[in-house]
Amino acid sequence: MCLSKGMDIDVAIMPQGEDPDSLILKQGKEAMQELIASAPNFISFMASDSRLKQPISERIDMLLDALRSLKDQIKRELLVKDISEAFGITETALNSKLHRSSAPMITNNHSQPVKTASHESYEERHALILALKDFDSYNLLASEVDASYFNNRLYRELFSYLISQSPNLATWEPAALLDNIENIEIKESLAELLFEDLQHMRFEDCLSGLRIRKIQRDLDEMDRAIIKDPSNLELLKQKEKLTLTYRRMTRKVVNKFRF
Repeated sequence: MCLSKGMDIDVAIMPQGEDPDSLILKQGKEAMQELIASAPNFISFMASDSRLKQPISERIDMLLDALRSLKDQIKRELLVKDISEAFGITETALNSKLHRSSAPMITNNHSQPVKTASHESYEERHALILALKDFDSYNLLASEVDASYFNNRLYRELFSYLISQSPNLATWEPAALLDNIENIEIKESLAELLFEDLQHMRFEDCLSGLRIRKIQRDLDEMDRAIIKDPSNLELLKQKEKLTLTYRRMTRKVVNKFRF
């Protein structure tokens, strides 16, 4: 979530069946500018938009989860104040929950860089962990995605290694793979994944997240290509087709978690 990076976010709701490209083509750039100018900030949107079906407490938890990754203490306090005003909850109560649930801070001893993980990396990590727990999930991961779905370099290499082993159900014993790995980084990371337990998480949800993130990256790459060559109609058609695929894939997610 961009909020965890201290970014100011506004939520512009597109008209039904439109995306920025189609809206500009049909109504001109002024319509898009008006839509952006009237967009509420993300916290206000989370607090007041009537289409959101999640309980208020869950929305607040989502926002606090994002703030826990924010290193800028001043920005964090300002956002807590915004959440307080938007939801009518005291700053004291919000800060109490924020600090009580926060993960311990990692200090830098200058000998090794502090590692941070994006939400995208967590999805990739969770998909690998759950695939290692169940042979059917492993097969599904191997057949549905390839290495390009993993944006994190280490998880991409782990995926490639696991797929290269081609185990079958009779010999399915992921822990035994550790004996044959020469790459220390891969070996230690695989061991860590094997002994991590993810309760109340479904492999199908993680796999869906991988697919959605991949399409998001493809759309970003396509946007960069369009900026370089705005007159390329073929690129616009490809983006429109990919956007439709993205909408179909995210429709259930949007209905479940937002509307």
